[in-house]
Parts: sequence; C-alpha cells; structure tokens
Amino acid sequence: MDDQEQKRAGGASMTDVARLAGVSQSTVSYVINGTRPISQETRQLVEDAIRVLDYTPNAAARSLRSARSQTLALSVPAQFSPPNAGLGVYLMAIAAAAAARGYQLLVRTDGFDRAEELVRLVTGRKADAVMLLSVVAEDPRVRLLDRAGIPAVAIGEPSEPSQMRFVDYDFAGAVDLAAATLSSWGHHAALFVGPSEAEIAAGALYTRRVAEALAPAAARHGLSFVTVSACSDRVEEERRIGAVLAEMPDLSALVCMALPSFERARRLFLTARPHVDPARAVMAFGTLGTPDTPGADATRIEHPVDAIAANAVHLAEAALSKSGAPSLKLLPFLKFA
Repeated sequence: MDDQEQKRAGGASMTDVARLAGVSQSTVSYVINGTRPISQETRQLVEDAIRVLDYTPNAAARSLRSARSQTLALSVPAQFSPPNAGLGVYLMAIAAAAAARGYQLLVRTDGFDRAEELVRLVTGRKADAVMLLSVVAEDPRVRLLDRAGIPAVAIGEPSEPSQMRFVDYDFAGAVDLAAATLSSWGHHAALFVGPSEAEIAAGALYTRRVAEALAPAAARHGLSFVTVSACSDRVEEERRIGAVLAEMPDLSALVCMALPSFERARRLFLTARPHVDPARAVMAFGTLGTPDTPGADATRIEHPVDAIAANAVHLAEAALSKSGAPSLKLLPFLKFA
C-alpha cells in the first residue's frame, strides 16, 4: 500500500505525518527506517505525529522483507515479566532455537505503552520478525503489529481475532489430565494453588484459560477443585493454604501451578496430610523440564518449553516467507516422581 492507497483506504499517510510534524516526507521516512541520523528534537516531532495519527508504515514494512538482518526480536514487557527462573528458562530455550536456525535474538523489555518500538525494529532493519512473550488479554502489541503488517508470532494464543500465528500450550487439556489422573488414583477433592494474584491482575491469558477449565474438568472426572491464588506475601500465602487444609479435611491431593510456591505448598500439605503417598497425591503443574526448577522431583505435568521455542522460531520464519504454516497448540504430558 503506497501513500495514495493508504490515504484512499481512510488511514493516515506519510504526507499527513510530515505535515503535522512540520518536516519533509523524506525526514519521516528516515525516522521510520533509521537510514540517516536525525536530531532527537526532529525524531520526537515525527514520533508524536505518528502516535497522534495512528499511522502504521505498512509499505515500509513490506519493502524491507528482502533485506534480512538474521535477527529475531523477542518482546518481554518488563512490567509483566519480572525476572524469575521460569523466564530465564524460556529465554535460553528461545535463544537456542533461534541460533539453531541461524538467527540472533534481540530481547526487548519495552512496556505495552511503547509497542511501536517493535514496528521500528523491523522497519529499521534491526530485526526481521517479532516474537511476543507474556501475551495478555487485548494485547496492544498484537493489534499494532497486525495493523503494521509486521511478521510476528505470539507465544500464547491472542484473545482477539488476529492474523498473527501463535504457538501455545493446551492449558485446558493439562487441567483435564490433572483431574483424570487424580481421579484414577481415588481422589475426590484436591487443592489447586495458583496462578498468582499478580498474573491474574495483569491479564495473563493462561490464567483465564486455566480458571475456565477447572470446573468442567472436575465435573468430567468426578472431582472437585478448591483454588487458592498464590501471592507475593509468603506469610499470607501460607496462612491461606493452611486455613483451607484445616477447614476441608476431605482435600486429599494437591496440584500446584504457582511454581515459586510449590515447596511451601507441598510442605504445608504433607504436614497436614502425613499419611498420603506424595507421588500419588502431590502434582506440580507446568514444570519447565529442568532439574533445578520447583516441582522437578514431583509427579508433574510438564510445560514443553523447548518445543514451544522451536515452533515459535519456525512460525516466525513462516511469517517472513508468507508460507501457510498453521498455528499450534501443544498437548500436555505427565511425568511421574
């Protein structure tokens, strides 16, 4: 779509951006593509105009597809993904998968309010495609990259309709597997710990999918789940878990999805239920496949991090080549203590 086509389509054009910013069209192009040094004052004028007009440089994105940087950008918003062991495992897996296909990985921690930086990475030839980690409900990155025509893949199925391919884990299937397994072991009621209050408040999509799957899975397998959300206050979290275990003696199993809370939850549960068999009554949900992560020594439903990383890179390449590779949802699997 050239400048005239974009204008006819009802969107802002590069001419509109130049007029509002008080600069030439070539200056707007230089700012978008990063091909010439531009003063900070002029760059700010152009960027402000782009935001005001909601301009997305589709034509620029398309013109750059033949010039590859062999770099993939990974967006990990810092306000939603504080440093933790799980995030580190994901970053290492994605970096390894990218390297195996000949790409460098550029990690960006810009907040959701700076999603336009991801567009500039590609139009400025600093990255070939974008991968989104920590996808949330109505994620602004998904909408922006869709509008801009930027090659991108979401690690996590977006909540809104999108042309963006995704790779995700079947969280509903994992909940069903947990319920079926516990029921087969003779349990009728289980304590489910997680996700964390912070993840729920941030709109993490997997928290919604797990919550929606709990009751139907329990009903299918003659089981009931009692849920406790993990929280950052360890004392309060222990109080909640202890109170539920004391008030509901029929809870004979524990499923813990909040892995940072796993050791505390297991200790409290086994103290309150000293006669259960831990291998058949305690389950870690969403372990990361490494021996040093919480829950690795328990019966567990593993999160296929390496497979998700490899498929994310594959789908990013498919987005670049415009091939018809479909989105993927990976099935859960159970490992025994």
